[in-house]
Amino acid sequence: MNKYIKSFIVLGVCIGVLSSCSQFEETNTNPNASTKVTPGMLATGILIDMTKQNQYYESFIDHNFMSKHACTAEVLRTYQYNKFTEGSFGAYGALRDARKMVESATGDVKKSYEALEHFIRAYKLFYLSLDMGDIPYSEALQGDQGNLTPKYDSQKEVMIQVLFDLDQANALFAEGYDFDGDPLLNGDTEKWQRVVNSFKLKVLINMYLHDSDSDLNIKGQFQDLLNLRPLMESNKDNLQLVYVNKANQIYPYNDILIGGQSAYVMLSSNFVDSLKILNDNRLFYFADPAKTEVEKGLSVADFNAYVSVDPSLPFNVITKAHYDGACCMLNKRYTDLDNPEGEPIMRLGYAEQCFNIAEAIVRGWGTGDAKSYYEEGVRAAMLFVKDHTPDVYVEGRPQITDEYISNYLSKGRAAFASDQDTQLKQIFQQKYFIYFLQNPWDGYYENRRTGYPVLPINPNTNMNQVLTQLPKRWTYPLKEYNENSNNLQEALDRQFGGKDENNDLMWILKK
Repeated sequence: MNKYIKSFIVLGVCIGVLSSCSQFEETNTNPNASTKVTPGMLATGILIDMTKQNQYYESFIDHNFMSKHACTAEVLRTYQYNKFTEGSFGAYGALRDARKMVESATGDVKKSYEALEHFIRAYKLFYLSLDMGDIPYSEALQGDQGNLTPKYDSQKEVMIQVLFDLDQANALFAEGYDFDGDPLLNGDTEKWQRVVNSFKLKVLINMYLHDSDSDLNIKGQFQDLLNLRPLMESNKDNLQLVYVNKANQIYPYNDILIGGQSAYVMLSSNFVDSLKILNDNRLFYFADPAKTEVEKGLSVADFNAYVSVDPSLPFNVITKAHYDGACCMLNKRYTDLDNPEGEPIMRLGYAEQCFNIAEAIVRGWGTGDAKSYYEEGVRAAMLFVKDHTPDVYVEGRPQITDEYISNYLSKGRAAFASDQDTQLKQIFQQKYFIYFLQNPWDGYYENRRTGYPVLPINPNTNMNQVLTQLPKRWTYPLKEYNENSNNLQEALDRQFGGKDENNDLMWILKK
Protein backbone atom coordinates (compact mmCIF):
# COMPACT_ATOMS: atom_id res chain seq x y z
CA MET A 1 0.00 0.00 0.00
CA ASN A 2 1.28 3.48 -0.85
CA LYS A 3 2.75 4.94 2.33
CA TYR A 4 0.86 8.22 1.93
CA ILE A 5 -2.49 6.47 1.53
CA LYS A 6 -1.59 4.39 4.55
CA SER A 7 -0.82 7.54 6.52
CA PHE A 8 -4.23 9.00 5.76
CA ILE A 9 -5.93 5.75 6.83
CA VAL A 10 -4.12 5.70 10.14
CA LEU A 11 -4.82 9.39 10.65
CA GLY A 12 -8.48 8.72 10.05
CA VAL A 13 -8.43 5.94 12.63
CA CYS A 14 -6.78 8.28 15.12
CA ILE A 15 -9.38 10.97 14.54
CA GLY A 16 -12.10 8.37 14.91
CA VAL A 17 -11.02 7.48 18.42
CA LEU A 18 -11.04 10.98 19.87
CA SER A 19 -13.87 9.90 22.15
CA SER A 20 -11.48 7.37 23.73
CA CYS A 21 -9.12 9.94 25.24
CA SER A 22 -8.10 9.77 28.86
CA GLN A 23 -10.43 10.86 31.64
CA PHE A 24 -8.26 13.91 32.14
CA GLU A 25 -8.68 15.03 28.54
CA GLU A 26 -12.42 14.30 28.54
CA THR A 27 -13.00 16.26 31.70
CA ASN A 28 -11.28 19.24 30.15
CA THR A 29 -13.12 19.13 26.84
CA ASN A 30 -16.57 17.68 27.56
CA PRO A 31 -19.01 20.57 28.16
CA ASN A 32 -21.25 18.26 30.19
CA ALA A 33 -18.44 17.26 32.54
CA SER A 34 -17.97 18.90 35.91
CA THR A 35 -15.85 22.07 35.82
CA LYS A 36 -14.70 21.55 39.41
CA VAL A 37 -11.00 20.82 39.62
CA THR A 38 -10.48 17.63 41.61
CA PRO A 39 -7.23 16.35 43.15
CA GLY A 40 -7.41 13.44 40.72
CA MET A 41 -7.46 15.81 37.74
CA LEU A 42 -4.48 17.68 39.10
CA ALA A 43 -2.64 14.42 39.78
CA THR A 44 -3.23 13.35 36.18
CA GLY A 45 -1.79 16.58 34.83
CA ILE A 46 1.26 16.39 37.07
CA LEU A 47 2.05 12.77 36.26
CA ILE A 48 1.46 13.15 32.53
CA ASP A 49 3.70 16.22 32.54
CA MET A 50 6.38 14.23 34.37
CA THR A 51 6.41 11.31 31.95
CA LYS A 52 4.96 12.26 28.59
CA GLN A 53 7.20 13.24 25.70
CA ASN A 54 6.21 14.71 22.37
CA GLN A 55 7.69 14.05 18.96
CA TYR A 56 10.04 17.01 18.79
CA TYR A 57 13.80 16.57 19.10
CA GLU A 58 13.93 18.64 22.27
CA SER A 59 11.51 16.39 24.09
CA PHE A 60 12.12 12.96 22.67
CA ILE A 61 15.67 12.32 21.53
CA ASP A 62 18.05 15.22 22.22
CA HIS A 63 19.07 13.46 25.43
CA ASN A 64 20.25 10.45 23.40
CA PHE A 65 22.32 12.73 21.18
CA MET A 66 23.97 14.07 24.32
CA SER A 67 24.63 10.59 25.76
CA LYS A 68 25.89 9.44 22.32
CA HIS A 69 23.38 6.66 21.85
CA ALA A 70 22.41 8.19 18.52
CA CYS A 71 22.92 11.08 16.11
CA THR A 72 20.92 12.69 13.33
CA ALA A 73 21.64 13.78 9.78
CA GLU A 74 18.54 15.96 9.36
CA VAL A 75 19.71 19.13 11.08
CA LEU A 76 22.71 19.96 13.22
CA ARG A 77 21.61 19.53 16.83
CA THR A 78 23.70 21.40 19.39
CA TYR A 79 23.33 18.62 21.96
CA GLN A 80 24.85 16.24 19.41
CA TYR A 81 27.97 18.40 19.62
CA ASN A 82 27.82 19.02 23.37
CA LYS A 83 26.65 22.62 23.55
CA PHE A 84 24.78 23.61 26.72
CA THR A 85 23.11 26.94 27.37
CA GLU A 86 21.00 28.01 30.33
CA GLY A 87 18.77 25.68 32.30
CA SER A 88 15.16 26.08 33.33
CA PHE A 89 13.37 26.41 36.66
CA GLY A 90 10.14 25.13 35.12
CA ALA A 91 10.06 22.29 37.66
CA TYR A 92 8.60 24.61 40.27
CA GLY A 93 5.36 24.79 38.26
CA ALA A 94 4.70 21.12 38.99
CA LEU A 95 5.32 21.77 42.68
CA ARG A 96 2.67 24.49 42.71
CA ASP A 97 0.19 22.16 41.04
CA ALA A 98 1.03 19.43 43.56
CA ARG A 99 0.27 21.80 46.41
CA LYS A 100 -3.10 22.69 44.86
CA MET A 101 -3.77 18.96 44.48
CA VAL A 102 -3.33 18.42 48.23
CA GLU A 103 -5.34 21.52 49.13
CA SER A 104 -8.29 20.25 47.06
CA ALA A 105 -8.21 16.75 48.60
CA THR A 106 -10.40 15.67 51.51
CA GLY A 107 -10.97 12.57 53.59
CA ASP A 108 -8.73 9.58 54.17
CA VAL A 109 -7.35 9.65 50.62
CA LYS A 110 -5.72 13.03 51.28
CA LYS A 111 -2.70 11.23 52.74
CA SER A 112 -2.07 9.61 49.38
CA TYR A 113 -2.09 12.96 47.61
CA GLU A 114 0.22 14.34 50.30
CA ALA A 115 2.54 11.40 49.65
CA LEU A 116 2.45 12.11 45.93
CA GLU A 117 3.30 15.77 46.58
CA HIS A 118 6.36 14.75 48.61
CA PHE A 119 7.47 12.44 45.81
CA ILE A 120 6.94 15.04 43.07
CA ARG A 121 8.93 17.63 45.05
CA ALA A 122 11.78 15.18 45.65
CA TYR A 123 11.78 13.93 42.06
CA LYS A 124 11.63 17.32 40.36
CA LEU A 125 14.15 19.07 42.59
CA PHE A 126 16.59 16.16 42.58
CA TYR A 127 16.85 16.43 38.80
CA LEU A 128 16.86 20.22 38.85
CA SER A 129 19.82 20.10 41.23
CA LEU A 130 21.57 17.57 38.98
CA ASP A 131 21.19 20.11 36.18
CA MET A 132 22.71 23.11 37.93
CA GLY A 133 23.83 22.52 41.54
CA ASP A 134 22.46 24.60 44.43
CA ILE A 135 18.77 25.50 44.06
CA PRO A 136 15.94 26.90 46.20
CA TYR A 137 14.33 24.09 48.18
CA SER A 138 13.52 24.97 51.80
CA GLU A 139 12.06 28.35 50.80
CA ALA A 140 10.57 27.29 47.49
CA LEU A 141 6.91 28.20 46.88
CA GLN A 142 6.77 30.83 49.62
CA GLY A 143 5.49 33.52 47.29
CA ASP A 144 2.09 33.49 49.01
CA GLN A 145 3.96 34.35 52.21
CA GLY A 146 5.67 37.30 50.57
CA ASN A 147 9.00 35.58 49.88
CA LEU A 148 9.62 36.13 46.18
CA THR A 149 13.39 35.71 46.47
CA PRO A 150 14.02 32.30 48.07
CA LYS A 151 17.49 31.42 49.25
CA TYR A 152 19.49 28.74 47.46
CA ASP A 153 20.15 25.63 49.52
CA SER A 154 23.51 23.94 49.01
CA GLN A 155 23.34 20.80 46.92
CA LYS A 156 24.11 18.72 49.98
CA GLU A 157 21.18 20.34 51.81
CA VAL A 158 19.00 19.74 48.76
CA MET A 159 19.84 16.04 48.76
CA ILE A 160 19.12 15.75 52.49
CA GLN A 161 15.71 17.33 51.91
CA VAL A 162 15.07 15.07 48.90
CA LEU A 163 15.73 12.03 51.09
CA PHE A 164 13.44 13.42 53.81
CA ASP A 165 10.62 13.99 51.31
CA LEU A 166 10.99 10.44 50.03
CA ASP A 167 10.80 9.10 53.59
CA GLN A 168 7.63 11.13 54.12
CA ALA A 169 6.16 9.84 50.87
CA ASN A 170 6.86 6.24 51.85
CA ALA A 171 5.23 6.66 55.28
CA LEU A 172 2.16 8.42 53.90
CA PHE A 173 1.62 5.94 51.08
CA ALA A 174 1.81 3.15 53.67
CA GLU A 175 -1.11 4.78 55.52
CA GLY A 176 -3.01 6.01 52.49
CA TYR A 177 -5.71 4.68 50.20
CA ASP A 178 -5.62 4.07 46.47
CA PHE A 179 -6.29 7.38 44.72
CA ASP A 180 -7.83 8.70 41.51
CA GLY A 181 -6.15 10.38 38.58
CA ASP A 182 -3.06 8.19 38.23
CA PRO A 183 -2.39 7.12 34.60
CA LEU A 184 0.88 5.38 35.56
CA LEU A 185 0.20 3.01 38.47
CA ASN A 186 -3.59 3.31 38.73
CA GLY A 187 -3.36 4.96 42.15
CA ASP A 188 -1.98 1.78 43.75
CA THR A 189 -0.32 2.98 46.95
CA GLU A 190 1.68 -0.25 47.37
CA LYS A 191 3.21 0.21 43.94
CA TRP A 192 3.90 3.86 44.75
CA GLN A 193 5.74 2.84 47.91
CA ARG A 194 7.97 0.64 45.78
CA VAL A 195 8.62 3.49 43.35
CA VAL A 196 9.43 5.94 46.13
CA ASN A 197 11.90 3.59 47.77
CA SER A 198 13.47 2.61 44.47
CA PHE A 199 13.96 6.29 43.68
CA LYS A 200 15.62 6.78 47.07
CA LEU A 201 18.10 4.04 46.11
CA LYS A 202 18.85 6.03 42.98
CA VAL A 203 19.39 9.26 44.88
CA LEU A 204 21.77 7.53 47.27
CA ILE A 205 23.81 5.86 44.52
CA ASN A 206 24.22 9.27 42.90
CA MET A 207 25.97 10.43 46.08
CA TYR A 208 28.49 7.59 46.19
CA LEU A 209 31.42 10.03 46.33
CA HIS A 210 30.11 11.14 49.73
CA ASP A 211 29.36 7.75 51.23
CA SER A 212 31.62 8.47 54.23
CA ASP A 213 29.76 11.69 55.16
CA SER A 214 28.18 11.11 58.58
CA ASP A 215 25.48 13.72 57.91
CA LEU A 216 24.19 11.60 55.05
CA ASN A 217 24.61 8.06 56.41
CA ILE A 218 24.35 6.77 52.86
CA LYS A 219 25.38 3.20 53.60
CA GLY A 220 23.00 2.90 56.54
CA GLN A 221 20.07 4.34 54.62
CA PHE A 222 20.77 2.01 51.72
CA GLN A 223 20.79 -1.06 53.94
CA ASP A 224 17.54 0.03 55.60
CA LEU A 225 15.92 0.24 52.18
CA LEU A 226 17.05 -3.27 51.28
CA ASN A 227 16.10 -4.80 54.60
CA LEU A 228 13.02 -2.90 55.74
CA ARG A 229 11.15 -1.33 52.84
CA PRO A 230 9.21 -2.62 49.84
CA LEU A 231 11.02 -2.26 46.52
CA MET A 232 10.12 -2.99 42.90
CA GLU A 233 9.78 -6.71 42.21
CA SER A 234 9.48 -6.88 38.41
CA ASN A 235 8.92 -4.82 35.27
CA LYS A 236 5.26 -4.64 36.29
CA ASP A 237 6.30 -2.09 38.92
CA ASN A 238 8.02 0.26 36.45
CA LEU A 239 7.10 3.93 36.66
CA GLN A 240 6.24 4.39 33.01
CA LEU A 241 3.72 5.85 30.61
CA VAL A 242 2.12 3.25 28.36
CA TYR A 243 1.11 4.39 24.87
CA VAL A 244 -1.97 3.02 23.09
CA ASN A 245 -3.64 3.31 19.71
CA LYS A 246 -5.84 6.25 20.63
CA ALA A 247 -5.78 9.91 19.73
CA ASN A 248 -3.19 11.88 21.72
CA GLN A 249 -1.86 8.63 23.22
CA ILE A 250 0.27 7.28 20.36
CA TYR A 251 3.98 6.62 20.86
CA PRO A 252 5.61 10.02 20.26
CA TYR A 253 8.12 8.89 17.62
CA ASN A 254 5.58 7.15 15.41
CA ASP A 255 5.69 8.35 11.80
CA ILE A 256 2.07 9.54 12.02
CA LEU A 257 3.38 12.30 14.30
CA ILE A 258 6.91 13.04 13.11
CA GLY A 259 6.49 12.72 9.37
CA GLY A 260 9.82 11.10 8.57
CA GLN A 261 12.08 12.80 11.10
CA SER A 262 13.11 9.39 12.44
CA ALA A 263 14.50 8.42 9.03
CA TYR A 264 17.53 10.60 9.79
CA VAL A 265 18.33 9.07 13.19
CA MET A 266 21.36 6.75 13.22
CA LEU A 267 22.69 4.62 16.05
CA SER A 268 26.11 5.59 17.34
CA SER A 269 29.36 3.66 17.28
CA ASN A 270 29.85 3.40 21.04
CA PHE A 271 26.30 2.06 21.48
CA VAL A 272 26.20 -0.37 18.55
CA ASP A 273 29.77 -1.61 18.86
CA SER A 274 29.34 -2.34 22.58
CA LEU A 275 26.28 -4.46 21.80
CA LYS A 276 28.20 -6.28 19.05
CA ILE A 277 31.18 -7.02 21.31
CA LEU A 278 28.81 -8.67 23.78
CA ASN A 279 26.84 -10.52 21.05
CA ASP A 280 23.83 -8.77 22.52
CA ASN A 281 20.67 -9.60 20.59
CA ARG A 282 19.05 -6.37 21.72
CA LEU A 283 20.86 -4.77 18.77
CA PHE A 284 18.42 -6.52 16.41
CA TYR A 285 15.50 -5.04 18.38
CA PHE A 286 17.00 -1.52 18.59
CA ALA A 287 18.22 -1.19 15.01
CA ASP A 288 17.69 -2.02 11.37
CA PRO A 289 20.78 -3.00 9.34
CA ALA A 290 22.78 -0.68 7.11
CA LYS A 291 21.49 -0.57 3.54
CA THR A 292 25.00 -0.92 2.12
CA GLU A 293 25.64 -4.15 4.02
CA VAL A 294 22.32 -5.73 3.04
CA GLU A 295 23.05 -4.89 -0.58
CA LYS A 296 26.36 -6.71 -0.21
CA GLY A 297 24.37 -9.80 0.75
CA LEU A 298 24.73 -9.76 4.52
CA SER A 299 21.76 -11.16 6.39
CA VAL A 300 19.63 -9.11 8.79
CA ALA A 301 20.69 -11.76 11.32
CA ASP A 302 24.39 -10.88 10.93
CA PHE A 303 25.89 -8.53 13.51
CA ASN A 304 28.23 -7.26 10.78
CA ALA A 305 25.27 -5.84 8.87
CA TYR A 306 24.83 -3.26 11.62
CA VAL A 307 27.31 -0.52 10.82
CA SER A 308 27.46 2.45 13.16
CA VAL A 309 28.52 6.08 12.94
CA ASP A 310 30.88 7.96 15.24
CA PRO A 311 28.61 10.74 16.58
CA SER A 312 31.57 13.10 17.07
CA LEU A 313 32.39 13.23 13.35
CA PRO A 314 31.78 16.48 11.44
CA PHE A 315 28.16 16.91 10.47
CA ASN A 316 28.86 16.68 6.72
CA VAL A 317 30.54 13.29 7.24
CA ILE A 318 27.55 12.06 9.25
CA THR A 319 25.10 13.23 6.60
CA LYS A 320 27.14 11.49 3.88
CA ALA A 321 27.05 8.21 5.82
CA HIS A 322 23.29 8.58 6.08
CA TYR A 323 22.68 9.35 2.43
CA ASP A 324 25.03 6.54 1.39
CA GLY A 325 23.09 4.11 3.60
CA ALA A 326 26.30 3.21 5.45
CA CYS A 327 24.75 3.19 8.91
CA CYS A 328 22.15 1.30 10.91
CA MET A 329 18.87 3.03 11.62
CA LEU A 330 16.11 2.78 14.20
CA ASN A 331 14.19 -0.47 14.18
CA LYS A 332 10.84 0.27 12.59
CA ARG A 333 9.00 -0.91 15.70
CA TYR A 334 9.53 2.61 17.03
CA THR A 335 8.14 4.41 13.99
CA ASP A 336 5.93 2.13 11.92
CA LEU A 337 2.35 3.26 11.36
CA ASP A 338 1.25 -0.29 12.15
CA ASN A 339 2.75 -0.11 15.65
CA PRO A 340 1.32 3.08 17.22
CA GLU A 341 1.84 1.74 20.75
CA GLY A 342 5.64 1.72 20.39
CA GLU A 343 6.93 0.97 23.87
CA PRO A 344 6.30 2.52 27.30
CA ILE A 345 8.61 5.35 28.28
CA MET A 346 10.11 4.85 31.72
CA ARG A 347 11.14 7.32 34.38
CA LEU A 348 12.18 4.62 36.84
CA GLY A 349 12.44 0.91 36.20
CA TYR A 350 13.05 -2.42 37.88
CA ALA A 351 16.17 -3.17 35.84
CA GLU A 352 17.77 0.10 36.89
CA GLN A 353 16.93 -0.64 40.52
CA CYS A 354 18.74 -3.99 40.24
CA PHE A 355 21.82 -2.32 38.78
CA ASN A 356 21.83 0.33 41.52
CA ILE A 357 21.73 -2.35 44.21
CA ALA A 358 24.46 -4.35 42.48
CA GLU A 359 26.68 -1.27 42.34
CA ALA A 360 26.12 -0.50 46.02
CA ILE A 361 27.06 -4.03 47.04
CA VAL A 362 30.19 -3.95 44.88
CA ARG A 363 31.12 -0.67 46.58
CA GLY A 364 30.83 -2.37 49.96
CA TRP A 365 27.67 -0.66 51.21
CA GLY A 366 26.41 -3.87 52.72
CA THR A 367 26.02 -7.58 52.27
CA GLY A 368 24.27 -9.20 49.37
CA ASP A 369 24.89 -10.97 46.08
CA ALA A 370 25.88 -8.35 43.51
CA LYS A 371 26.01 -11.00 40.78
CA SER A 372 22.38 -11.98 41.32
CA TYR A 373 21.20 -8.37 41.18
CA TYR A 374 23.29 -7.69 38.07
CA GLU A 375 21.89 -10.75 36.31
CA GLU A 376 18.33 -9.93 37.34
CA GLY A 377 18.79 -6.42 35.97
CA VAL A 378 20.04 -7.71 32.62
CA ARG A 379 17.18 -10.21 32.45
CA ALA A 380 14.57 -7.54 33.22
CA ALA A 381 16.08 -5.14 30.67
CA MET A 382 16.09 -7.75 27.92
CA LEU A 383 12.56 -8.91 28.67
CA PHE A 384 11.30 -5.32 28.56
CA VAL A 385 12.68 -4.97 25.04
CA LYS A 386 11.34 -8.35 23.96
CA ASP A 387 7.89 -7.86 25.46
CA HIS A 388 7.38 -4.58 23.62
CA THR A 389 8.58 -5.72 20.19
CA PRO A 390 6.04 -7.36 17.86
CA ASP A 391 7.56 -10.44 16.18
CA VAL A 392 7.37 -8.93 12.69
CA TYR A 393 10.08 -6.36 13.54
CA VAL A 394 12.68 -9.03 14.41
CA GLU A 395 11.64 -11.64 11.89
CA GLY A 396 14.64 -13.62 10.68
CA ARG A 397 16.89 -12.17 13.38
CA PRO A 398 18.41 -13.73 16.51
CA GLN A 399 15.80 -13.63 19.26
CA ILE A 400 15.82 -12.83 22.96
CA THR A 401 14.80 -16.07 24.68
CA ASP A 402 15.22 -17.41 28.18
CA GLU A 403 17.93 -19.76 26.92
CA TYR A 404 19.71 -16.90 25.16
CA ILE A 405 19.66 -14.74 28.30
CA SER A 406 21.07 -17.59 30.41
CA ASN A 407 23.91 -18.15 27.94
CA TYR A 408 24.57 -14.41 27.67
CA LEU A 409 25.02 -14.19 31.44
CA SER A 410 27.03 -17.39 31.87
CA LYS A 411 29.20 -17.94 28.81
CA GLY A 412 29.86 -14.61 27.15
CA ARG A 413 31.72 -11.41 27.93
CA ALA A 414 28.69 -10.17 29.87
CA ALA A 415 29.20 -12.86 32.53
CA PHE A 416 29.80 -11.13 35.86
CA ALA A 417 33.50 -10.64 36.49
CA SER A 418 35.47 -11.42 39.64
CA ASP A 419 37.26 -8.07 40.14
CA GLN A 420 35.58 -4.91 41.40
CA ASP A 421 36.65 -2.54 38.61
CA THR A 422 35.33 -4.80 35.85
CA GLN A 423 32.14 -5.48 37.78
CA LEU A 424 31.40 -1.76 38.04
CA LYS A 425 32.11 -1.23 34.34
CA GLN A 426 29.76 -4.08 33.46
CA ILE A 427 27.01 -2.56 35.58
CA PHE A 428 27.55 0.88 34.03
CA GLN A 429 27.53 -0.58 30.52
CA GLN A 430 24.25 -2.40 31.10
CA LYS A 431 22.69 0.74 32.56
CA TYR A 432 23.81 2.61 29.45
CA PHE A 433 21.92 0.13 27.28
CA ILE A 434 18.64 0.63 29.14
CA TYR A 435 18.71 4.41 28.62
CA PHE A 436 18.28 4.14 24.84
CA LEU A 437 15.09 6.13 24.10
CA GLN A 438 14.27 5.80 27.81
CA ASN A 439 14.80 7.66 31.11
CA PRO A 440 15.38 11.06 29.48
CA TRP A 441 18.79 12.55 30.37
CA ASP A 442 19.75 9.74 32.77
CA GLY A 443 22.24 8.43 30.21
CA TYR A 444 24.07 11.76 30.38
CA TYR A 445 23.85 12.04 34.17
CA GLU A 446 25.16 8.49 34.63
CA ASN A 447 28.07 8.99 32.27
CA ARG A 448 28.92 12.26 33.99
CA ARG A 449 28.83 10.44 37.34
CA THR A 450 30.83 7.34 36.38
CA GLY A 451 32.83 8.24 33.29
CA TYR A 452 31.79 4.96 31.70
CA PRO A 453 31.29 3.89 29.01
CA VAL A 454 33.88 6.15 27.43
CA LEU A 455 32.10 8.39 24.93
CA PRO A 456 33.67 9.80 21.75
CA ILE A 457 34.92 13.38 22.06
CA ASN A 458 36.33 15.15 19.02
CA PRO A 459 38.03 18.50 19.82
CA ASN A 460 37.47 19.55 16.19
CA THR A 461 33.67 19.29 16.48
CA ASN A 462 33.05 19.70 20.21
CA MET A 463 31.04 22.87 20.91
CA ASN A 464 31.76 22.73 24.64
CA GLN A 465 34.12 25.39 25.96
CA VAL A 466 36.45 22.63 27.16
CA LEU A 467 37.14 20.77 23.92
CA THR A 468 38.18 17.49 25.53
CA GLN A 469 35.08 16.78 27.62
CA LEU A 470 31.31 16.94 27.82
CA PRO A 471 29.83 19.89 29.72
CA LYS A 472 29.14 19.30 33.42
CA ARG A 473 26.06 21.45 34.01
CA TRP A 474 23.58 23.95 32.65
CA THR A 475 23.91 27.58 33.72
CA TYR A 476 21.22 29.26 35.82
CA PRO A 477 18.25 30.86 34.03
CA LEU A 478 18.55 34.51 33.06
CA LYS A 479 15.30 35.16 34.92
CA GLU A 480 17.06 34.33 38.20
CA TYR A 481 19.66 37.00 37.50
CA ASN A 482 16.87 39.51 37.02
CA GLU A 483 14.62 38.50 39.93
CA ASN A 484 16.76 36.77 42.59
CA SER A 485 20.28 37.96 41.87
CA ASN A 486 21.56 38.31 45.44
CA ASN A 487 20.70 34.75 46.44
CA LEU A 488 21.93 33.43 43.11
CA GLN A 489 25.26 35.22 43.47
CA GLU A 490 25.68 33.82 46.97
CA ALA A 491 25.16 30.32 45.57
CA LEU A 492 27.65 30.93 42.77
CA ASP A 493 30.25 32.25 45.22
CA ARG A 494 29.75 29.19 47.41
CA GLN A 495 30.00 26.68 44.56
CA PHE A 496 32.08 28.00 41.72
CA GLY A 497 34.05 31.03 42.89
CA GLY A 498 31.35 33.35 41.60
CA LYS A 499 31.27 31.95 38.05
CA ASP A 500 28.32 30.40 36.24
CA GLU A 501 29.81 28.18 33.55
CA ASN A 502 29.01 24.85 31.92
CA ASN A 503 32.14 23.04 33.06
CA ASP A 504 32.31 23.67 36.80
CA LEU A 505 31.89 20.67 39.10
CA MET A 506 28.97 20.73 41.49
CA TRP A 507 29.16 19.19 44.97
CA ILE A 508 27.70 15.82 44.00
CA LEU A 509 30.52 15.30 41.46
CA LYS A 510 33.38 16.21 43.84
CA LYS A 511 35.00 13.98 46.44
